[in-house]
Order: sequence, then C-alpha cells, then structure tokens
Amino acid sequence: MKKYLTLILLMCLVGLSYGQNKIINYEYWFDGDYSNKSIITVAPIDKLDVNSTLSTTGLSDGLHCYNIRFKDDAGAWSSTLSQFFYKIPNTISVDKKIAEYEVWIDNDYANKTKSTVSPTDNLNVNTQLTTTGLSDGLHCYNIRFKDDAGAWSSTLSQFFYKVPSTISVDKKIAEYEVWLDNDYANKTKSNVSPTDNLNVNTQLTTTGLSDGLHCYNIRFKDDAGAWSSTLSQFFYKVPSTISVDKKIEQYEVWFDTDYANKTTTTVAPTDNLDVNSAITTNGLNDGIHTINFRFKDNTGAWSSVLSQFYYKQSSQAAVDNFIVGYRYWLNDNFSQKTYVAEATPAKLVNINTDLTTAQIPIGQNYINFQFLDTKGMWSLVSTTEFENTVTVNIIDNTFNNNFVVYPNPTSGKVFVDLQETLTNANVSIYDISGKLVHQFKFTNQKLLEFDIDNRPGIYFMVITSDERKTTIKLTRN
Repeated sequence: MKKYLTLILLMCLVGLSYGQNKIINYEYWFDGDYSNKSIITVAPIDKLDVNSTLSTTGLSDGLHCYNIRFKDDAGAWSSTLSQFFYKIPNTISVDKKIAEYEVWIDNDYANKTKSTVSPTDNLNVNTQLTTTGLSDGLHCYNIRFKDDAGAWSSTLSQFFYKVPSTISVDKKIAEYEVWLDNDYANKTKSNVSPTDNLNVNTQLTTTGLSDGLHCYNIRFKDDAGAWSSTLSQFFYKVPSTISVDKKIEQYEVWFDTDYANKTTTTVAPTDNLDVNSAITTNGLNDGIHTINFRFKDNTGAWSSVLSQFYYKQSSQAAVDNFIVGYRYWLNDNFSQKTYVAEATPAKLVNINTDLTTAQIPIGQNYINFQFLDTKGMWSLVSTTEFENTVTVNIIDNTFNNNFVVYPNPTSGKVFVDLQETLTNANVSIYDISGKLVHQFKFTNQKLLEFDIDNRPGIYFMVITSDERKTTIKLTRN
C-alpha cells in the first residue's frame, strides 16, 4: 500500500519573520498497535513530505487505520494524523458480478430467503414481500448480495411499517394528551369531537416549572383507539423577574484554557460594548492561540463565551520577503509536481504557463500552486478549478452514447473514452483518400489508447462493436 502524507507544521506569510521549530523524527503505526510503531529519524527540517511505500504484511484484509505523528527539535510531539485505508485481498477480482442474494426481516436471520441469479453487474430486486406472521407495527427489511468470487456485500436495511389488516381508511382524531418533560404521570387529557384535523391552540401553564429549558409533548388518539407517535417541542421558561432592558457592565478575557489568569474589566452599564484595547501577550509562546471573551449583564447573568483564534508572531524585526520559486500540480498528483525557479526574487509573480490536456481527465479538474520565499518557507496551497472539455467531430454513431476522444488535434497519441466497457472493440484508421492505415483490436476495455504515427493530415477513425458503429474525424498535427 502506498500512502502519501504532507504535513505543514508552521506557515510563512510574506513580509513577516518568526521563530521556527524543526522536525527531527516521526513515528507511525497501524490501527491501535502503538507498541509496534516504527520510528524514523530525519535531518532537522521545517517541513517534511512523507512519501514512502509501507508494508502491510501481517495485516488482515479489510479496513485499517494509518497513524503518524512528528517530533520537533524542542522535544514536542505533534497531534496524531490518522487516515483510514482498505487492504484488499491479493486475489481480488477486477470485474465481480452479483450471483446471489439473501433477505430477512428484523433479526430473524435464521429464516432468511436465498435467491440465486445469473451473474450480473447490476440487480434490481423487485419482488413482493410476504409479511404473514409479522406483528403490526415497525419492522426492518434486510438484504445483502454475494458476488461470483463468494464475497458478501454489507447489509442494506430499510424500515417499514405493517399496518393492521382491519385498518380504517378514514380515521379521525378523538382525543389528545399533553405533558411536560418526562412527567407523563401528570399528563392532561382532552376529548374532542372526531375530526380530520385538529389545531391545538391553548395557553400552557408553567406554574411549578423551574426557569430554563423544558420539553412540551403531545400525542393524539383516533376513533379506532390507536395513538399517534409523540410530537415534542423544546421551549425556554424565562424568570418572572427578567429584566426587559439588560446592560453589559463587566467582561473578562483569557487566553487558551488559562481561565485562572483571566482579566476582569468593569464598565459603565451599556447596551453595546466595543472592546478596543491593547491586550498584552507577554508570556505566551509564538504560534497559534485562542482569545476568549464573555460578558456579564446588570442582572448578574454571563453570556456564552466568544472565542477567536489568532497567531502570535516572533518579536524579531520584520524583514522584506520575496518569492523565489513556485511549484504546481494537477488534482491530487503531488508526486508529479513541477517546480519553476524565479530568475529574480519578486513580491508578485505572474504565472502564464501552457498546460497540455493530453493527460488531463475529461471534466472538472483543479490545479494547485505553492510559492517558496527567501526564507525557504512554502506558502499555503492555492487551488483553482477548471474543466477539460473536448470537441469531437462525430460523423455517424449507432452507439447509445457519444465517445470522448482526446487530444484532437493530436500529435500522435490518441485516447478514446468509450463511456462503457465493451467486450470487443475494433478501431480502424483511414486517411483522407479512404486507405486503411491502422487497425487495432481491444477486449474488455473502457479507455482505448493508441498512436497514429502517420504524417499530418485529416484521418477518419471507425469504431465497431457487434452491430454498432461510429465514425469520428481526427486531425494529426
């Protein structure tokens, strides 16, 4: 299994300078087996790209977790970065088909029903389900599928409700009951004239309830004696002495989780308070922190806590910083990144690079950029989405879909996305005079790849499969 991880511990902003710890080693382990971790020592470095092949020998087939953490030259460990992955069997089939399925109700797996089908890629199960012997009410329908390699899928479950065989078509509400919180014993019952719809619009007494959050519950009974499910709604009982016009009269500030060293400030009572004052960060280490505020009103009640992340920079003097190079890559292909060095360090870089579309997937893609400064620090990744579209000159087509051909014009290499896997596909290339110049045969392929090594000009590509055929115009540069 290959696993690619990129961890940026600290970031650099152009024009600023601050202290930087360095990574000196890291350790990784699978699942919860920390005792068998692997420890790797590296030369001290600001940023480490871990790009290595890991052995999964000894791991069972199935879902696992890869864990990694890093230690800096101050002896501090980073938090653990974890990633799920799936180890597939060595003998896994590339093209599996459904060969069997089984169905059962609720937890009665012992009485499951098995059905064998002709091997197929997709199976639409559309059969009537007998519920004889099931009680009225809520049940669970379960189904799972077995492929032609003998492996079972996960279970797909769906709830359903079995209604009584004597169910009334036109039931009416005849009664309802109401209670607060979990105090069902003190519920209030009300009878009403049978009706299709009932609007409950009555005042609710909350005498005896404490101030704060509560739950209002209601359910209805029809004229057949069946109760509905319970409808619940939260509400908040405010103190009877609540002040209509509260004012802020105090606030407190603290960093991170150090509430014990909070700073408390009293202000003249006010409806709105703009906290605009210098806050000392002496004693805080460089890096990311949280500043926390909360406010107290003139009734003595505190607000919820307002928190904000911020970054404390080094006290070192700021110096000019410049971009000395950049790198870019497509989608998740960081291993195929391209680095470009700037001839002259600059604060702004105008990137104007032509990209070949031959190896870019058709449809939505994204390109990533990172910039290197004079301190050797990489910027955050900047990502831009774009779409790779292809114009195909289709002359005739009896297939159910249009193929995607790229690049067209081509310098030799041609890719054809059939949009489906064909058991057999024959490709014939003709020049403008109708002479056959190339012929290719493919079996069980969805993406075809071949070369036209002829001189530049117009060619016609004919693709046939069984009784279907399409003709596409190609241009060779």
